Amino acid sequence: MPLHPAVGYPMVALAATLFAINGTVSKVILGSGIDSAQLTEVRCAGALVGLMLIAFATCRASLWARFVPVQLSGAAVSLAGSLALSSR
Repeated sequence: MPLHPAVGYPMVALAATLFAINGTVSKVILGSGIDSAQLTEVRCAGALVGLMLIAFATCRASLWARFVPVQLSGAAVSLAGSLALSSR
């Protein structure tokens, strides 16, 4: 079902606002001594949790059964790559 433009415009405005806030928060966190690789790992993990919660709340059970293994395998691969790069 397509969304009405009256819904899309506020969604774009919200996305732009969150993007701007994200930049400011990231600068502050990086200034406190956190490594950029660690910050990326935390942000990716947070995105995974958020997407899983959204999928759990909105998807039918058949889609959920296919979605979880794909997301968890992608998370495992990205975590392994991140750990391999950070150990150098």
